[in-house]
Amino acid sequence: VMARIPAAPSPHVVYVNVDAAPQRSRANKRAIVIAGTMVLAMMACLVVSGAMEKRNIQPFGMAEKEVSEAQLQEMERTMAHKQVVETVVKKATANRGKAVQQVAQSLVGVAPSQKLAADCTKKDAYTFLKDTFGDLAMNMTQLNASLYTKDAQLATAAKSAKDKWMASESAYRTAQTSHDTAHDAATYASSQYKMYSTAVTTAQEEYDKMKPKYDEEKAQLSSEKPILIELKTMLAELLAPAAAKSNQKSILQQVDKVALRLMAPTTDKKLKNRVQNLRTKLAETTTDSTASTALGFINNLITEITARISEIDSELVDLSNSLTDNAAKQKEWEGKVVDLSDAADLAKNEMNTADLTRQKLGGEYTVINQSYEDNHATFLDESVKLAEEIHAINTILTKVDTLIAECSS
Repeated sequence: VMARIPAAPSPHVVYVNVDAAPQRSRANKRAIVIAGTMVLAMMACLVVSGAMEKRNIQPFGMAEKEVSEAQLQEMERTMAHKQVVETVVKKATANRGKAVQQVAQSLVGVAPSQKLAADCTKKDAYTFLKDTFGDLAMNMTQLNASLYTKDAQLATAAKSAKDKWMASESAYRTAQTSHDTAHDAATYASSQYKMYSTAVTTAQEEYDKMKPKYDEEKAQLSSEKPILIELKTMLAELLAPAAAKSNQKSILQQVDKVALRLMAPTTDKKLKNRVQNLRTKLAETTTDSTASTALGFINNLITEITARISEIDSELVDLSNSLTDNAAKQKEWEGKVVDLSDAADLAKNEMNTADLTRQKLGGEYTVINQSYEDNHATFLDESVKLAEEIHAINTILTKVDTLIAECSS
């Protein structure tokens, strides 16, 4: 008859038919491996016997007893392992002789705190079990150590891979910033080169347009200036106290002839009007008073023409300097465009290389870290189980040593 566990969470009632033979469940792969070396067999025996001391089970059909949740879970584990233990013990001692088999079977169900009576006729079996469990304890201790070593190595590898990946991420960000800076500098240089190229074109066009006009105007003004100086000299002579009346008439005739040589500027309306006014004044000059007025007008006109010629020269210099300066800036930024564009290309290559490196290291970290996590997930359970098994084996060795000691005394 099978044991029945009600579905209610708590309290629980467990029914057991004491007459029924225990059924065996399939051992998991790990239990079978340990069974080959007898470890799991003896450990499970102790677990079963320990649990049997704590539980309170009554025969099915005769009595019922409530148990706690913790007791129920412990009994479930005990019942599951007991069938595996019995199967493993039989397989582990199948070729070890009846004496060893009997000793091994006698340990099944014995609680850790229970004192065994030594059967010294089985001392050889005790000795054999001591050697077997001694080797097994050492092997399992080494296995446990190797699990910790492997987990630590994988953890170290994962941390190292992560550190390299994070360093490459930082290097990529730095390279990215450097590229952005270099790219911005190259872009700015290009914009400056274009700006000065446009300025050179504009300055050249302005210079080509204005220089002929300025040259023409300056040439005309420069030609007018000597005539005005000549007229100034004549009028000054006319106003001289010693001038004779007959001489005044001759001077006035010469003034009229020279005045005909005056050409009104075509580019400066103000000077054009001034020259035309001078002609009128010279034509009206017949007395000292009118001659004096004309002389003052000529002096002012000479001053204005001189100032205008100076202004033209200054404007031509400005046009020339603007063209020269813009051309120099254009050449300067042309060189910078080349240098900064090369630097931007280099920075881009470095950024792309850093990007490939961080992707590569990121992929390696993902693989290595996944390997660590996969191992660590099983390592935690296996290390706990091995620790329990090693403890159980040491407990068994203590009992076997006690039995041997009794037979040796």
